[in-house]
Amino acid sequence: MQRVIVTGNEDGAHTVSAYTLFNLTHLGCTVPPNADCYGVGDAGPGPSYIEAGGDRHLYANRTVCYMVHNLAFMAGVLKSTRSRLT
Repeated sequence: MQRVIVTGNEDGAHTVSAYTLFNLTHLGCTVPPNADCYGVGDAGPGPSYIEAGGDRHLYANRTVCYMVHNLAFMAGVLKSTRSRLT
């Protein structure tokens, strides 16, 4: 399973995630729902995600929690399916 985390600003984050995850499906990767998140910061050069306090941002933390939950759930589904097939 793959995941995409885009840092920087919101401009293009959805597009980068969409193209990357879509192309991974063509390679046979499993992509669960909400398998991407992005850090929202000011446009252009500036402080890093951590320096800007992004790790304390409610929206960023919430989307990361959704992403981790969905990835773990899908991993469990794939693992249980695999064990039933072997």
